Amino acid sequence: MAIILLGRQTPAHPEEFERKLQAYDKDLVVAWHKPPTWKRSRPGVWKIEMCIAHHSGLSHPDGRPKHNHACQRSYVMMVTDEQGTPLPLGEHVIEKLRAMRAYSESFGGQTERGLKNFIHHSDAVDAELENQRAVAREDIMRHNRRFNRVTLNRAYNLLERHDLRPNK
Repeated sequence: MAIILLGRQTPAHPEEFERKLQAYDKDLVVAWHKPPTWKRSRPGVWKIEMCIAHHSGLSHPDGRPKHNHACQRSYVMMVTDEQGTPLPLGEHVIEKLRAMRAYSESFGGQTERGLKNFIHHSDAVDAELENQRAVAREDIMRHNRRFNRVTLNRAYNLLERHDLRPNK
């Protein structure tokens, strides 16, 4: 006995959107993403990927490569809002891709110098975040020392472990 699934499990993306995406960058691909670990009630999302190694060998009549499962792809973005709610495909995706490309170009583009600049910037951001975490940890420790929290917590735990009510 087999399970029969009715209807289309993977929604079809609009052809007009794919043409706009290919006009923006011929290596970008749109795909439906719904991992098997997600609950059935959780909707899938559209994912934009970049073909980094084209292995299908096929192309459209206008010269654009035809992307399929044989292409080696790299993740670019999920089409969601700030809260992670899936969004439909539209012009907002192209605008976000333009903003991502402008941000990448601000470091020098896809060159060795641009990569070094981006890594330097990323390391500086990591160092700043670690510095903020260290300041917050020190603030908590200073607060605990100021109000003698360690001794108070030890006394409270001792009272909790031992029932100090008089015997009846």
